Amino acid sequence: MAARASRRLVTIDALRGVAALAVLVHHIHHPLTGNGPIATIVLLVPQFGPLGVTLFLAISGFCIHLAARRTIHAQTGRTDWAAFWKRRVWRLYPPYVAAIALSLAIYYGTHGERYFWEPNRITNLPVDLAAHLLMIHNLTAGYSISLANGALWSIGLEEQLYALYSLYAVVRARISPLAIACITLVIAVAWRTCIVVPLLGGAFGPLGSWWTWPFSWWFSWIVGAVVAEAWEGQTALPAWLTSWPLAVALVVVAAPIYPNVVEYPPLAAFFAEHQPIWRNTSQMSELMFSMAFAIVMFKAVTWESAGAIMPRAIKWAASVGTFSYSLYLVHSPLVTALGLPGDSPLAIAARYVTLVPLSLVAGYVFYRLVERHFLTRRALTSTV
Repeated sequence: MAARASRRLVTIDALRGVAALAVLVHHIHHPLTGNGPIATIVLLVPQFGPLGVTLFLAISGFCIHLAARRTIHAQTGRTDWAAFWKRRVWRLYPPYVAAIALSLAIYYGTHGERYFWEPNRITNLPVDLAAHLLMIHNLTAGYSISLANGALWSIGLEEQLYALYSLYAVVRARISPLAIACITLVIAVAWRTCIVVPLLGGAFGPLGSWWTWPFSWWFSWIVGAVVAEAWEGQTALPAWLTSWPLAVALVVVAAPIYPNVVEYPPLAAFFAEHQPIWRNTSQMSELMFSMAFAIVMFKAVTWESAGAIMPRAIKWAASVGTFSYSLYLVHSPLVTALGLPGDSPLAIAARYVTLVPLSLVAGYVFYRLVERHFLTRRALTSTV
């Protein structure tokens, strides 16, 4: 067990890289209409890019629990939570603040109020900045994806999920991780169907961005922690629950009802006609993808720990994964400010050809200049 926890997992870094790239390709402007059926089908793929956040959350649950569980008392769930928070804040907060500064510089330096997507624009800088610095922006209706960097919403979410982790540690001392996963799944379903769906499309006071609250995503984080325990042999999972057929079945069912698919022109009319049903069923798709991602993670780390030889593609994705946090932090304002105009297939292709490598370079530079200075020696050599 100690040998497993002492080295960095290449497959986990590769999944981080895939998650960051998925979010990146989604944020590059790619209109679905007006380009013919072939282009429309091809451009449907980036519509699934936000699932990179879902994958990130599962990876976070895996890594945080794998690192922290060694200091958590098995009978009480107690640990030095002050030290835990000190490590996490030191690791994440300074690069986050630097990314905010970069976003503001890009927005005001390029007159972003003219062409940034409206929800990303800055309408009240003092309040917007305060909400982001306090990391509560994802709880608000007006500032969840603003401050010229919509990707930052999930960083606030991540900190709130860390707070909920202390509850997991206490409850874990009394019931199994699988039972906790079932409880958080019920909470997520109830939150999404009873809170998110009725209020979808409208704010409910200042705290109206319900879909970005942690209760919608807690299950996605917890399944990562369950995988960590299963991989280390601390808990046993039924074989069918970690099988490839189940993962494939979940994806096959979840993909057609994924929320972004509603923008796919051939299906838009159907979803508009059956909107009440779609609003409820589509809320389940991300939860099903979370389960599929958990299976992929379990298979990946099990395969790696068995001594598998890593293909070049996995090593390349892992290299991106090492600076995926930086890439995630800086890509959104860059692709908005530097995106070439036009909605033709050629213009869309030109944007991808230029903005993907440019974002990778920018993310790596940000990692070298900022993020790496806040990595502890332990973080450099472990799965965290």
